[in-house]
Amino acid sequence: LAIAVPGRFDGRNASNLDEDDQTVTRFITPAGWAFAIWGPIFLGEYLSMVYLTALAAPQSTLAPMPLLATTRLGSAVAPGWCAAIAAQIGWCATFRPQLGKTGLWISTVCLGFTAFFLGSVHRKMCVLASEGALGILSNAFVRFPITLHFGWITCATLVNFNNWMANNGSVLKVKLAAAFATVLVAVAAAVFVSATTRSYLRLCGDL
Repeated sequence: LAIAVPGRFDGRNASNLDEDDQTVTRFITPAGWAFAIWGPIFLGEYLSMVYLTALAAPQSTLAPMPLLATTRLGSAVAPGWCAAIAAQIGWCATFRPQLGKTGLWISTVCLGFTAFFLGSVHRKMCVLASEGALGILSNAFVRFPITLHFGWITCATLVNFNNWMANNGSVLKVKLAAAFATVLVAVAAAVFVSATTRSYLRLCGDL
């Protein structure tokens, strides 16, 4: 619902950030087709919530039921995911012309919190996976879409930061340095998450 409210910078009613200022230079801008990733994310997380609620194992169940969502999985996902969605709603409310282009740092902070909370959920699911607590359905319906959301929103945070740098009056050299720094941060974040969670190896093992 928050995303459906018109008027954001990326909405049709607000046009592009630099429509009224041809002097703005941005070094990092994703291709339009890249935003199609929101389809799998939203569909996947919708199925996640259906799986965690409609297919939840009874709390009285003692024997493991690999096709059902366990209480441990729900407890690991729900708090962080809800906090992430709240932060993303904050982005929807602040990524708007009313705050001005120099106010883009506010929406950047909101995206940063979204990535942080999704990252905490991803880390908890990696722990569950290492303990053999995630089945095929848990990986497909919960772990994969939330991990996809985490990765994309982390990149979106860095893109939003570059949008702010492009519009805050910084000189061209500073903007270019920020762009290179952003790429380094993206690579460092990917390496750090992969190394500390060993998520790639665990995913391959689960499959």
